[in-house]
Amino acid sequence: MTSSPFVLLDDSLTSGERSLLFESAEEIVRVDRPEDVEAGLQRISDGLARGLHAAGFFAYELGYCLEPKLAGLLPEKRAVPLFWVGLYGQARRMGDEAVRHWLDARGGAGHAKISNLTLSWSREAYGRAFRAVQDYIAAGDVYQINLTQKYLFDFEGDPTALYAGLRRRQRVAYGALMEMPELSVLSLSPELFFRREDQQLSTRPMKGTAPRAGRRARMRGSRPGSPWTRSSVRRT
Repeated sequence: MTSSPFVLLDDSLTSGERSLLFESAEEIVRVDRPEDVEAGLQRISDGLARGLHAAGFFAYELGYCLEPKLAGLLPEKRAVPLFWVGLYGQARRMGDEAVRHWLDARGGAGHAKISNLTLSWSREAYGRAFRAVQDYIAAGDVYQINLTQKYLFDFEGDPTALYAGLRRRQRVAYGALMEMPELSVLSLSPELFFRREDQQLSTRPMKGTAPRAGRRARMRGSRPGSPWTRSSVRRT
């Protein structure tokens, strides 16, 4: 955690200056309460209209605030804001070597230790949830549920050192290190949620995907009972 917030959007997989570093925010938009969400999003839109860049994070729990039918399910006790976004005048473009030097200068070679690693669910609880998912799919209520759980752990040391160590072991195109006065956010994601370029949206999820072949090959592979279908049982 730091008194000088920054956001590093880090592409350690692609050559060239693909990483973006945002420092010295002109304005920070932090929202903790559902009733402040609309005004906070408007502040971000106003900043973009002034030519500023927005970088930060939206918590998963923000989704409850965007769908009225789910609003009552928003957890009351939350460890992080619903969203935290900085508005910046410009971003510094960096290549892989520049990012490594920058991380080292901020303590990337320092101490970082994880201990007492445990899962948030027991085997029995996960089994019950898994069977419930199967029942929902069989009943036709849903077509897909991403059943996930968390690793819980104790941490000591510098979050920047932890990120630098993880970065050396897992190169990804969508990494991030965000330092705020109250918390740190580390991400090493292999998937792109979405990208908007003018009127075009792109997404690169890692779940439920397969390599592209030709159109005809995809059509043949999608036929019920085809060898491709029978041999492509997906395990998660």
